[in-house]
Amino acid sequence: MKTINMENNCVSCGHDTSFGSGRFVNRMSACISSGIDDVEKEGYMCEECQSWDCDECGKLIADYEITDDQKLLCYECHE
Repeated sequence: MKTINMENNCVSCGHDTSFGSGRFVNRMSACISSGIDDVEKEGYMCEECQSWDCDECGKLIADYEITDDQKLLCYECHE
């Protein structure tokens, strides 16, 4: 498997996550593989690519609760 070091670019969308980019604080270490071309990308993932849509209100959320029936909910909708 070939590994590509994305350095400070998001492994998913390619945006810059370095200090001063506005995406530094909420980035997380990540390693992803497409599973198709035997290439793995390692580096960081930005908050937008870590986020999901709330199943109730549709808001893009990085912090969520998973209900018993497997819904992803923001904290406001979960309460």
